[in-house]
Amino acid sequence: MPGVVGPTVAEFGRHVSPGSWFLANDSEIEKHQELIPYSHYLRQAWTELDLSGVLCVDGRPAVYLCEATHFTPDQKRDRHRFAWNQGLVPLLIFVTPNHVEVHSTVKMPARGPEGGGLFDSDLTSLIPNLGHIAEALEVARLVRSVETGQFFQDNAAFFPPDETVDRCLLKNLVHTARSLKATGWDLPRAPTRCSVVPCS
Repeated sequence: MPGVVGPTVAEFGRHVSPGSWFLANDSEIEKHQELIPYSHYLRQAWTELDLSGVLCVDGRPAVYLCEATHFTPDQKRDRHRFAWNQGLVPLLIFVTPNHVEVHSTVKMPARGPEGGGLFDSDLTSLIPNLGHIAEALEVARLVRSVETGQFFQDNAAFFPPDETVDRCLLKNLVHTARSLKATGWDLPRAPTRCSVVPCS
């Protein structure tokens, strides 16, 4: 709708509670000692996702925020896949001039058709029914619900523990071990070092 202007990523930063942090750029990571263990991953995400901000809660990253005039479904899908593979934050938020979308990065990326789906409805990570987050009050409520954990309780179906990247890798290892055993592989003599390909 012409003339409708939604919140910017900076708006999210204005509503963080004491004890939470909003990083507007990667140079702010070093200001918080608690974030040093995550610094490599945060810088990687800033480069790969072209982040506009990161919301940190209880001393660790919780939300990646991306801002642009427009995101295609493929761009959202690629960013979601990266965040899921990284396994650091549970939420990825896309902010455009008149719309805000909240995605779960715990949800495993969907294996869609070649080239991906054409519509946002094809993105299984999209958390619906959040209304149109277009005013400061709504942004403040969202930030506060993430900080308290209420958001994750209210949308528990979008944060299934069995779809995390760690759980997926473990399933792959178990499946591989069973397949090797079925072919007569002597598992005790299997190499102790191996590389595992994440789910795709």
